[in-house]
Amino acid sequence: MESKQQGSGSMTLFRIYRPVYRCALVLLLIQTAACSMFTRGSGISQASGQHDARCNDMEVGRIVSRMQQPDASTDTVILECALSAMHASNDPALLRSAAASHVSFLLADRTVDVVQRENWASDGVYLAETALAQGGEPDGAVHYYLAANLGWSVRAHPVAAMQTLPRMESELMRAIQLTPELDQGGPLRTLGMLYLKAPPWPGGIGDGDKALELLRQVVAQYPDHPLNHLFYTQALLATGGADNIRKAGEEWAKGKQLLSTVGFWENNRGSWGAEFSDVAEQLGPGAIKKTSN
Repeated sequence: MESKQQGSGSMTLFRIYRPVYRCALVLLLIQTAACSMFTRGSGISQASGQHDARCNDMEVGRIVSRMQQPDASTDTVILECALSAMHASNDPALLRSAAASHVSFLLADRTVDVVQRENWASDGVYLAETALAQGGEPDGAVHYYLAANLGWSVRAHPVAAMQTLPRMESELMRAIQLTPELDQGGPLRTLGMLYLKAPPWPGGIGDGDKALELLRQVVAQYPDHPLNHLFYTQALLATGGADNIRKAGEEWAKGKQLLSTVGFWENNRGSWGAEFSDVAEQLGPGAIKKTSN
């Protein structure tokens, strides 16, 4: 009887400290002091695991089985239901894929609430790290959604963000090697913004020239994504010069028009619209007015 009690106590201690062990592992993997953010299911509500009457079981099933690829147009409730089902799955093929981290990113990318966005993204980091540990290294999407979720999860944490820059760069470069076309140039777009926003050498990996070239490429190759134009706008503004300012106004208008079109990007209007508004203030009404004429 005594030995059973000791065993039970040991298991209780393990349950208590298991999140700490997991956090320490992620800390080693991503080299950031913010490891407590990256835990399984941090973006999912406490009701997760129970059937949600709003879920379309057939559509959720297609996403979980990877017969259907979710995208920006997929309903938020469907994404939440699919992510909950993915967390409950033990399918090895699913675990080593980017499917779950992709869904986490889609949810984070459309969420206006900063805390909830960080929770979705932190969950996505955990899921992508799990995929890598399960053999997902050859999948460019795993690397891309790891970097993309990592960026959202540390955005409000400057110290952690600085520490994750090298990891994000390496993951995005690997994604570009494997699947540069993913998410309409997502790896190129994200790496370009990383170079644009990061501190320059010797304090960081920032490089305005690299950023401008990458974002010029992504706009030319994938002109149908609003953020490609928005990010190129920011690179042009950072470079300066009358011609670049004029070009920046044109690119901003193209991206804004894409975002405003009824249909595919509607779920992202709230979060992306705020970014377009911020850049519009930098451009000034004159540049935007000239572009629209």
